[in-house]
Amino acid sequence: MIDTLNCNTPFFSVSKLHMLIIDMGDFDPSTGEKPGAGLLWTIGLKSIRGKKAKYKERGIRISIVPGKPRNPPLLLISINPGILINGHNIFPVTFQELVKCLAHVRNVLIKVGITTNIDFCRLARVDIFINIEIDHDIKYYLPVLRLMSPKYMSPEAVVNYNNSFLIKNKSLEYNFYDKISQTISKYHFDPATIGVTSPNVGRFETRFMNHRIIKNRFGFETVGELMQNNSFSHVTDVYQNELKKNFFRFQNLAIQVVPIDTDKDLFLRIKEKYPKMAPELFLTYKQMTGDKPFTIDDWLSLNDSVGVSERTIKERKKQMLEVIKIGLELKQEPLQVSELLHEIYTKLVK
Repeated sequence: MIDTLNCNTPFFSVSKLHMLIIDMGDFDPSTGEKPGAGLLWTIGLKSIRGKKAKYKERGIRISIVPGKPRNPPLLLISINPGILINGHNIFPVTFQELVKCLAHVRNVLIKVGITTNIDFCRLARVDIFINIEIDHDIKYYLPVLRLMSPKYMSPEAVVNYNNSFLIKNKSLEYNFYDKISQTISKYHFDPATIGVTSPNVGRFETRFMNHRIIKNRFGFETVGELMQNNSFSHVTDVYQNELKKNFFRFQNLAIQVVPIDTDKDLFLRIKEKYPKMAPELFLTYKQMTGDKPFTIDDWLSLNDSVGVSERTIKERKKQMLEVIKIGLELKQEPLQVSELLHEIYTKLVK
């Protein structure tokens, strides 16, 4: 259920034989200084300065940034437990797997040359998610979610993306998107190969973006407190309450209809399967299913009469039967906002 976990601490030390890459900042020839450079850490009497020091490997990002006025430098750690365990973040990790992740992070810190106690690190970001199998293509849910008015967020806070819904402020983000297409584009493999058989999987993420909101919602502040088994279970309750109380507020919603543009969907589906022939197949399908008594046999006879080869006619028949199948799948009634919201709500909020 935890997707991203960010934490930080001012209490750390770095060995002389560290593996961090130091960004020294850009040199300003007019002043002879490097803007943004500051104290990163000290080793004995030696001060190490720069804009940032960083280290990255799969599922882990470590960096050190200069402190702000009167504040010491900070060690920042970002962890994606799913990627550490599975190489992708499709499935949620268990408590035992998160324990294993943090043990791995401790070993990485030692390898990099950093000494700290990760249990005392202050939580700075926690992303919680649930994957749900949805009944329709995700595009039908996006306009519905844009009708929502989460607490402390205005409609202007919606970020418009083609295949996802995102609304946010400085403390919270709510994001719903197509996990199947995102996995294929980001991780370059088909989720079906690891047992995800549904073509429509929506992920709803709630991202707690700073220490203040984490303390307010969860009641704990550090990685060590999160890793108490009862607190880890408590995360699920917080996620559910966040959705029920602050996101799904139905009272201002009128019963509306989300129309399905069948012709557009049909054309796009045909184009996906037969990109070079989509216009021809689409128009022929419309003729066959229109008012005129024009059948697939009529179309095949027409092809034969103008000298199309038998092999091509056979292939065209196969293609047209597939197109007709696609068309039948898309013969749907308009969907109601209330139906779509009820589906999402009941699948997310147990």
